[in-house]
Amino acid sequence: MKGLGLNKIAFLSMTTLMLVGSGYASARNRSVLLFSVRNFSEAANRFCTSHPGCRMIEEKTQEFSNGDTFVRVQTNLTGKRVGILIPDEMTPQMFMEALIKIRTARTLGAREIVAFLNTSISKIRVTTANGSLALPVESLIGVAGATQFVENGNHPRTIRIRRVWPGRYHLTHSFILQDSHDSIARDMGRVLNLPVYDPESLPRGAVKGAQIIFVRPVVIPKSETFFAALARVAQMTKEGAAVTWVTPLPWARSDKADQKGVTVIGRLIADLIESVGTEAIEFARAHAPQSQGFFDIPSFNVLGLNTLCAYLRNAGVEMIVSPDTGFQKDATLYADMLKLPVAVANKQRDPLTAQTKFYGFSGPSPAGKVVAIVDDETSTGGTLADVADYLKKAGATKVIAVVTHLAGDGGKALNSASIDQLVVTDSYPVSNAVVKQNSKLVIVPIGEELGRAVEDLIVKPHDRSAGDCQAILKGSQ
Repeated sequence: MKGLGLNKIAFLSMTTLMLVGSGYASARNRSVLLFSVRNFSEAANRFCTSHPGCRMIEEKTQEFSNGDTFVRVQTNLTGKRVGILIPDEMTPQMFMEALIKIRTARTLGAREIVAFLNTSISKIRVTTANGSLALPVESLIGVAGATQFVENGNHPRTIRIRRVWPGRYHLTHSFILQDSHDSIARDMGRVLNLPVYDPESLPRGAVKGAQIIFVRPVVIPKSETFFAALARVAQMTKEGAAVTWVTPLPWARSDKADQKGVTVIGRLIADLIESVGTEAIEFARAHAPQSQGFFDIPSFNVLGLNTLCAYLRNAGVEMIVSPDTGFQKDATLYADMLKLPVAVANKQRDPLTAQTKFYGFSGPSPAGKVVAIVDDETSTGGTLADVADYLKKAGATKVIAVVTHLAGDGGKALNSASIDQLVVTDSYPVSNAVVKQNSKLVIVPIGEELGRAVEDLIVKPHDRSAGDCQAILKGSQ
């Protein structure tokens, strides 16, 4: 992080902790269980060792290759007072870690969650290589579950959540704003008959009174692109726009508390998205159907089945395979649409390491068949490669791996001798250079399907056409 060396980190840590001790834990004779974010744990441990009223929370924090952050708490937090150190300046990854830990404490029954600051909360900065993000830090900390904050060792203050409320009043025009994903935006614009802009080409004054279809995928570095998108949605909403965000659902795999000491990060992400004023959200194939229920705002889960099944039908596929039992129901949807048999690979994923073990295969024989392995997302393609190895050994003549989201480089799948093709949608942007370098990789566009799903959502006052909307925007310059 620019301007935040190790000496300053140590200074901030010790200064904050001294203020915590004098202003909260020791002076008020109240015990506190303490979280810290990365780079602050050593100083926090030193402080808690010397202050009987403070104890560090035992937890494990891990970041996976797809950018997801995992936090598991081993300390009992039920009915306890919990504190977390918030640095003056954080990377997006540090801020996301802090929010996840706050929400985990709330999920585990903490009675009180206090954010400890070394400065005023209004001066907290979430910074990237391009500068600070205009984020409502206090509100986001409150949405995550913190109840109070302590500034400069002063008495605790209640956190105020200032939600940005969307509205449909006085909308005069609609358009699509794309950021880093022009292919989906163009396809949606054609279906919805709407103009498409990027941040550089957006006319001055165009945001006020607009219904904006905001096409912005959350890609690696995931926390950075997520918070940058939140900041833009918050700004557009404050300027008088109604924003529908189109993206693969962030942290889609974190859809359940499948072990002790964790929280449902997917629900936290939904709360953060709603808090900045997002009017509606559209995502391509959530990892699990229950993710759609995390939202109070209108949500549209587009499976991409029509797009992918059209390709598989033309490819002569004769059998559908689910890579695990968890995706069996979705694989059956492919099989039913294509009128093909379905089989299931038996594997288990370790929730702590994300490593998978393959135990065999159940269902019809793949011998002599063109087989498609279908899944919602892959990062490296390791699981797809393992299943494909088994299918080829069992006599499959051709194996096509099909995923909606290519969330990484797919290297293991593309380098597997057992996979003949890796077919993905363009839900995440894939450069032309990558496609040219990998003859196995096939990209099928999903923008038309996304556009059809939200046709009824579009407000078109007086049946204005896209040309009329462009005239309105030109007039506002």
